[in-house]
Amino acid sequence: MKKQQKRVRFSHIIGITFFLIILIGLLPLKLKGNNLGEVYAKTNQKKLETGDTVVFGSYPQSKVVDESLINILDNLDLDSNDNVTYKKQKYRKKSDVWYKYEPIEWTVLEGKDSNVFVISKKVLDVCKIDDNRVYWKDSHARKWLNKTFYQEAFSKKYRSYIKLSSVKNNCSQNNTQDYLFYPSVSELTNEEYGFKDDESRKTSTTDYGSGSNNCYFTRDVSWLILGSPMDYYGTIQQYAFLWNDWGARPCMRLKTSVLDYMNETTENFIHENDFVKQLDIKNLLDDINIGGGKLSSPTMNILGNHDTERVLTILNNNISLLKLAVVIQMTLPGVPLIYYGY
Repeated sequence: MKKQQKRVRFSHIIGITFFLIILIGLLPLKLKGNNLGEVYAKTNQKKLETGDTVVFGSYPQSKVVDESLINILDNLDLDSNDNVTYKKQKYRKKSDVWYKYEPIEWTVLEGKDSNVFVISKKVLDVCKIDDNRVYWKDSHARKWLNKTFYQEAFSKKYRSYIKLSSVKNNCSQNNTQDYLFYPSVSELTNEEYGFKDDESRKTSTTDYGSGSNNCYFTRDVSWLILGSPMDYYGTIQQYAFLWNDWGARPCMRLKTSVLDYMNETTENFIHENDFVKQLDIKNLLDDINIGGGKLSSPTMNILGNHDTERVLTILNNNISLLKLAVVIQMTLPGVPLIYYGY
């Protein structure tokens, strides 16, 4: 009897281990052009290169369209920044529309031994330069980036990896010390950063930043030259009104020590993924309780039958999710049962 119990426990351990290995391998870490798993999981990676993708910080991006979720959010109390947290997910309400906080993607422009120069992949917000004709040094946009955005997009831990940069301002003699800043015209025409033509300077916007119409401002502003925005064609314009709302596509320099942090604590950079957040591994293992708990006795693991809606229909014909569901079904303790397919 004892030998049989040991054999069952061992098979449960093997099954759970196999399930977790496959689960981690199926996490949606793939982004266009780069695999975030490679960026963060290579413990020997000491330098990022131009074109690599970094995920760092979070900001409201996608519009919430689920009516049932909207009704729930509408009944929650907003904080001072019009944010709420529901089931560990943060949302923001702007102009009666809800937006979901999501990880920010940054494109590496230059990787040095001392710092990594990055620019946001998309326009993240809209912001006027100022109500008056000013230099970058005195602009509203600079204050907004280095106070409001800086505080809202990055936790205290993340902020410790952002370098205070000496920022050269071409339109005045007053260089600035900034954590975040708009790109300059010279940076947006630097081929070594990957900006070889208008097409390479084009970008898209998040839902939250859609009011910018894919246009974003540079920091080359002065009293005479009102500004040099990048239009939706990727073309640098000669000037624009500072007090109009233009897209915010910030830049920053990250300390290279952030790579060690990424490599040592990869989970801190993927924990904002919805699927990972909803899957509480600790509670799952507690429920399984290999020593004789809820699932230690033979159970029938079934995803559906002729009396229920088919699993593939529920998953909107998403084959990847179906495969994941089958992995869970086949590796959890108990007897997997397939009834008339999926």
